[in-house]
Amino acid sequence: MLEDLIPPDRTRKCKMGRIMESLDDKDQGILQKALDNPEVWAAKTLARELTMRGLSITEGPLGLHRNKSCGCFR
Repeated sequence: MLEDLIPPDRTRKCKMGRIMESLDDKDQGILQKALDNPEVWAAKTLARELTMRGLSITEGPLGLHRNKSCGCFR
């Protein structure tokens, strides 16, 4: 019954990865610095601040990207 069970293809960038690609180099650096500092920027807080600036994302996809558990790192 499960002979053909295979993991999904995860070669597509996640939402956070697509947001990163949409930014200029300066903003990418600022966002990467925030992603690298979860003690300063909790996922919920960072997601809220990004959304307030027109970059719609929730803490779930942000957290997956931060933990390198998304398609960007597969």
